[in-house]
Amino acid sequence: MESLYILIGICCGIFVLFSLSEVVTLKKEVKKLNGIVTHLLKADRSKNDQSD
Repeated sequence: MESLYILIGICCGIFVLFSLSEVVTLKKEVKKLNGIVTHLLKADRSKNDQSD
């Protein structure tokens, strides 16, 4: 019975580590996309200012 608890604990630990790594990866992607959107919005604003 103890070995079952150890096995479940190890599996849960691996799942938690995998989840954390995915969260970190998603946060990096969101920051990257946010930077791209900000850059494109600035470019669009400057283009609109020049055409006015």
